[in-house]
Amino acid sequence: KILTDPPITMSKDSFVYQYIKSVFLNSVIINSIALIGTPYVSGGKDIKTDKGLDCSGLTKLIYEMVGIGFKIPDGAANQYNYFNNNGMIFQTPQSGDLFFWKDSNGIIYHTGIVTGITETGDIGIIDAPGTNRVVDYRQFKLDGNFWQSNIAGYGRPIE
Repeated sequence: KILTDPPITMSKDSFVYQYIKSVFLNSVIINSIALIGTPYVSGGKDIKTDKGLDCSGLTKLIYEMVGIGFKIPDGAANQYNYFNNNGMIFQTPQSGDLFFWKDSNGIIYHTGIVTGITETGDIGIIDAPGTNRVVDYRQFKLDGNFWQSNIAGYGRPIE
């Protein structure tokens, strides 16, 4: 009987909703931290099978680990398009968001997890940055030239 009942709806301002959101975002960050040191493997989607992860394999795995409720596709550009097509791309980052970088032609080429924004205006990220590297934590100036010229937006599955 419970499975056939309509889903419970609640205000995004409610304590319960905000608590669930907080638990979800903390889980995203904690699970991302746990993967620091995982080798970068081009096309890597599974730590055991592929022996590493690429950037979109990392973000997909993290969101699957925390039980987001839907599956995001493989590939940074496909993930961006999925979030964009579902109204989940934002221009201001929050902890737990996916960030998406674009090249000078607007092509999405990289993604990772936003861990937070510091008081000094740095954005913390966890990503799989490329060949001969490992999943790592990095910081960038949010208003710096590199970040501003590369950021396409932030994917947020829970508002």
